[in-house]
Amino acid sequence: MTAELHRLMRRQLRKLKLSVDSAPNLTEWTALTTVVSDYYAESDNDRSMLSRTLELTTEEMGELRMQVEAERDSLRDLLEAVGSGIGYFAGSVAGDQVGNHEALASARIEFVTHIESLLERQSDGIGGLAGQGKIRDEFARLADSVIYLAQQATTKGKLEHQMELAGTVQRLMVPPDGVIESPTLSVSSMFRPAAYCGGDWWSFHPIDKHRSMLVVGDITGHGVASAVMAGAAKGACDAIAESGPEAILEAIQRLLYGPEKGRLAMTCAIAVIDSQLESIQLTAAGHPFPMIVDSNGGVFPLVARGAPLGILPDISSSTITAPMKRGDSLLLYTDGITECPNAKGQQFGDRRLRRAIQGTNGTSADALLKAIVQRVDEHRGVTEPDDDVTIIVAQRK
Repeated sequence: MTAELHRLMRRQLRKLKLSVDSAPNLTEWTALTTVVSDYYAESDNDRSMLSRTLELTTEEMGELRMQVEAERDSLRDLLEAVGSGIGYFAGSVAGDQVGNHEALASARIEFVTHIESLLERQSDGIGGLAGQGKIRDEFARLADSVIYLAQQATTKGKLEHQMELAGTVQRLMVPPDGVIESPTLSVSSMFRPAAYCGGDWWSFHPIDKHRSMLVVGDITGHGVASAVMAGAAKGACDAIAESGPEAILEAIQRLLYGPEKGRLAMTCAIAVIDSQLESIQLTAAGHPFPMIVDSNGGVFPLVARGAPLGILPDISSSTITAPMKRGDSLLLYTDGITECPNAKGQQFGDRRLRRAIQGTNGTSADALLKAIVQRVDEHRGVTEPDDDVTIIVAQRK
């Protein structure tokens, strides 16, 4: 240990250019102590500077932390103010105050006043009066935007409510989905508008103990305009149903071609089923061809041509008569069935409709309808319907 210390000391003495073979004289000792003193003095200065630097850094970090906390609290207050402001507007458009412009204006004043009080407390951190003015203006614009959105939401809510009412009224104008039983027929139906309300409609009219009449119509398009005209057409049909198919077509033609002058058109099919004569009389104007499904599963289209009502100044329709025996079913539908697209844009079509019917011989009208609807829904998948769908199956008892 002593030898190691001597070796280290000699090495340090050599660095100071002092003799290591003999004891240092007074001058050399003085030089050595001076070097040592200077070294330790420099070390003390460095340590003092480092301590002071750490103290300053700690103070700056503390001030920075306080500033961050203050800005965080400021931001929290502003966010709470925005939240409470939105709450003001939400309360002003709820309940009995829906559409109350005075309540919204009052909420705006309260909101902006609340923001101003916050800005006055925080003026040092937001760029003085100029910064306050800019932020106040931004929040005033925010209040106006929220008021506008609240009013739009109110209007939209009223409109949606009215549309739902229109759809409900239209559903009340057609027979309900399900089965209608008469002495000679079992009628199953489904009505599915593409929007809240649509242009499809149908009706069922027992004429006497042997005869019943089914009417189905399809106004071009769907939505409110089509639904209004569909309602008018059905009303005209119901009013003069006992006068027969020709009178019904004439009434609807006057309705569409008069004030509308070809703007809206309607396809129509009217079937009169006679259980005594075991026949069906079909009158059609541009409507998809109905089908007879016999008790053995055979499918026969009823080809009655014509042009949709409301396009030409005169009615273009045709009437045919075909046999319809016990157990046979009549299939009436709108083009929402055959033109129903899938995700690839492929329509359901007549061929798939025939395949859906095959193998249903001996089944009830309701079972036949459900088989067709199931095939249509499987074909459509998740694709939104783009047209109204109506299907009616009438089976002779």
